[in-house]
Amino acid sequence: MNSIQAIVLAAGQGSRFNRGISKLVTPLCGQPLIVYPLKAIAPCVTSTTVVVGFQKEAVQQCIISALLPSITFVEQQEQLGTGHAVLCSRQHWHADHLLIINGDMPLVTQDVVQQLCQLHENEQAAISFVVAHHTDPTSAYGRIVRDNNRLRIVEKKHFSASITDHPYINAGIYLINRIFLEQSLPHVQQNSSTHEFYITDLVEIASASKLPIAMLPACYDTIRGVNTLQEFAAVEEIVRTHCIQT
Repeated sequence: MNSIQAIVLAAGQGSRFNRGISKLVTPLCGQPLIVYPLKAIAPCVTSTTVVVGFQKEAVQQCIISALLPSITFVEQQEQLGTGHAVLCSRQHWHADHLLIINGDMPLVTQDVVQQLCQLHENEQAAISFVVAHHTDPTSAYGRIVRDNNRLRIVEKKHFSASITDHPYINAGIYLINRIFLEQSLPHVQQNSSTHEFYITDLVEIASASKLPIAMLPACYDTIRGVNTLQEFAAVEEIVRTHCIQT
């Protein structure tokens, strides 16, 4: 597939990071955290739109300073969830498929992204996404739940089932057919308790419509996100240990 563009979600406040600055601009082994996933996806896409919000000027400047190709920015003025963030980028959609990824994933590799693209093409999927086996009950990831022949992603705050029965988490990397996205995203409902629109609801919409869905299993250490200072320290140790190039 040559027609893939990226939407990077980088608007959140990251309140659990608790440093007063955006986690995305925090230096990780000499490079802002947000730059790592942008570099990983760059060879796989024709262009990238970054959705900014909290401390948008600082985030934009970090990205501009990295001299990455074909970057545009769009602002999410209200923090109404990942589905709303993607919708804010609507004016920039032009490719046949959209790679959507959280901006706080510094360990993601080009190989994982390329594997997702290949799987998406092979399966002719409406939506494909990366999962990882992870049974830590304290983690903030959504869980992959399959029941009654329906597949869905249940956000951590709404998950009450057994982790043993649902050991796979959603990594936050999606590849979505643009036609399916255009048709389905407006139908995502605002969650009654958080008042957010979740992009993860697209999986349940596709499943209910019996559209092809693909899941790519990946090693947890390649898809770790950063929400807290403890998670930042763990990611930094991995970067240092494996000598990831900056």
